[in-house]
Amino acid sequence: MASGDHDNQTLDYEDCTSSRHVKQWYEQTIPLLHFGSDIVLVVLVGCATVFHLKRGDAVKSLGAQLLLSFSMKKNIQVRSHSAPWDNAHL
Repeated sequence: MASGDHDNQTLDYEDCTSSRHVKQWYEQTIPLLHFGSDIVLVVLVGCATVFHLKRGDAVKSLGAQLLLSFSMKKNIQVRSHSAPWDNAHL
């Protein structure tokens, strides 16, 4: 239903930023650092998992072992392995 002449009226804009931040999240330093660290962690886990799938568990260098510690395949295997005693996982 048309409301006649009321469709062409302009509304006054009210600025209501007292309950919000003045800057958006992408304009602030701390949220960008958190977002960036999350992206770096996702990329690290992805690279470590690809490395683990291509090379396997048999690596000798400390750097490769450190990279494998971030592998999703390895961590899922460790977390899903049941312990011989019942109270091993909290």
